[in-house]
Amino acid sequence: MRGNLTQKKVFPYKILCELGEKIFFDELKIPIDTYFRFLEYCNPIGIEHLHKNGKLLDVIRILRSESVSYHKIIKKE
Repeated sequence: MRGNLTQKKVFPYKILCELGEKIFFDELKIPIDTYFRFLEYCNPIGIEHLHKNGKLLDVIRILRSESVSYHKIIKKE
């Protein structure tokens, strides 16, 4: 169980390091200050699990599609 919690804490940094800032902040246009919130928004779809299983292309596909609806939400705030 403890390893699972560590995985959750490390995941945002690990995926940012692997995919690079360019994809999140330039391509997906995620505001830097809402980066962690965006990952939490995508989490119910299982991006952490997919990432853990090496399915990086699926993770990228989800991030791209979810960024569209995420922008609509943050625009309303």
